[in-house]
Amino acid sequence: MGLSTLFIKLGRSRPATILYFEVRCANTIDERERALAWLYHELSMTLSFITIRVFMSTWQSALAQLLNIIPLKLSMAEGPLLVMWKEDIQPFIGKKVMAVENNTKLDADRMAGKTIRDVKTWGKHFLICFDDFTLRIHFLMFGDLYINRRKPPEKPIKLSLQFTDDELVFYNCALRFTEEPLDEVYDWSADVMNDAWDPKAAMKKLKAIPDALVCDALLNQGIFSGVGNIIKNEVLFRVRVQPLSLTGKIPGKKWDEILKELVTYSYQFLEWRKKGEFQRHWEANARKLCPRDKVPFIKAYLGKDQRRSFYCTECQVLYR
Repeated sequence: MGLSTLFIKLGRSRPATILYFEVRCANTIDERERALAWLYHELSMTLSFITIRVFMSTWQSALAQLLNIIPLKLSMAEGPLLVMWKEDIQPFIGKKVMAVENNTKLDADRMAGKTIRDVKTWGKHFLICFDDFTLRIHFLMFGDLYINRRKPPEKPIKLSLQFTDDELVFYNCALRFTEEPLDEVYDWSADVMNDAWDPKAAMKKLKAIPDALVCDALLNQGIFSGVGNIIKNEVLFRVRVQPLSLTGKIPGKKWDEILKELVTYSYQFLEWRKKGEFQRHWEANARKLCPRDKVPFIKAYLGKDQRRSFYCTECQVLYR
């Protein structure tokens, strides 16, 4: 599918074309990546979640080929971003919800008049706690949280929680209520950014799946809650392990290194997100050349869910 044809199908020809020329005329890779991010945002807001998944590889590869730049990462919000948002909305703890604007089938009006008691995260689950229930938010592939501001009116919201002088606005996310106590629902020891994180428990779970690919194991939220595709690619590159390695063939000392690096990189990811510069620190994800060996990265869609991987066959070891 050609780029102009794709814009016509999306129904965003004119604004998308303007952004396209902005990308083409940018002088540096960082400028082009930022411009492409805006283009991606405009395109993603025109389609439903399911339709985006259908068209994603088609228009993304077309953009990458025509613009001759590194493809923009396409992934759901990872644990560090949710931790950042949790920190951002700490001032809302103790505030009463005065009104609710709801564009879902959720019985969201039950939150009106209720007071936020706590805000937690478990991996990619964002949890707003009230006295008798919890609102669970999953930001899917393109979700957003806006605090005291909104996107343009044509961008539909999913949910708005309104307070006396403040507002939390959620976009492109899945919402549900949890009635049970969260300690009965979540294994906090699986969250690599939680104080209860337990690497020994993770190793016990890994020993039960010796034939699993490491690229699948690292994305298993029951073992490594909050780890997403970017973290997977970057950590495997740091520890020099190929994604097609088998979990049971990786030496114990190497697993110790992987588990330590998962936590280290997740907190670095958090700090980079706060500064708005996390993409600049990618060494493998969406990169073309290995910075160690100066050879092209292998780009492949691997594992059960065919997630995008970038790896070097020169410096990363295949354990089979």
